Amino acid sequence: MTAGGDRSVRLWKVVEESQLVFDNGHTASIDALTMIDEENFLTGGSDGTLCLWNTGKKRASARHTDVHSATSKATEGWGSEPRWVNALGSVRSSDLVASGSCDGNLNFWHCDVKKGSLNHCLAVPMEGFINGIAFGKSGRFAAAAVGQEHRLGRWGVQKRARNGLHLVDLQPE
Repeated sequence: MTAGGDRSVRLWKVVEESQLVFDNGHTASIDALTMIDEENFLTGGSDGTLCLWNTGKKRASARHTDVHSATSKATEGWGSEPRWVNALGSVRSSDLVASGSCDGNLNFWHCDVKKGSLNHCLAVPMEGFINGIAFGKSGRFAAAAVGQEHRLGRWGVQKRARNGLHLVDLQPE
C-alpha cells in the first residue's frame, strides 16, 4: 500500500498489474499509514485527520478530525491549524492503534473494525515530534521515535525536545 500528496491510498495488486484507489477521507496529504489486519488499515494526514478504512469499501468507515489538539501548550504560537498526524502504528490483528504528532501526546485508539469505529482511549505525554511508532510483537510495548523536528522537513522546531526513542509499557504491573 502507498499513500501520498494526492490524498489517496493505493493498494497495489502486483500479480494482476492493477490497483485499488481509496480517497475522500482526507483534505490534504496522507503522511502515515498502518495495516491493522489483512482487510483494514488506518491513515493520518497533514489535515489532522485520522481515517479507518476497509479494503472492501472505497470510502473511510470512520473519520476523526483534529485528533492532535491545536490548542496544546507544546505548540503554542503555531497558529490554529490542525497538527499533522506524523506517525501511526498498530498491534497487528488487534484493536489497538497509536497516532503521533507534535502536540505533546502519543495517542492510543481502540479500533472496532466490525462497527467501523475509532475511539480515543489514552494519551501519553511526549515532548517533540513523534515521527515513528512501532509495537513489540507481544503488544506489551510501544516505541515512539521522537525528534525536535518533523521527519519530512523543518516545519517547526521544538528545542526543549530530545531526539530519541521513548518506550511505553502498555501492561504496567
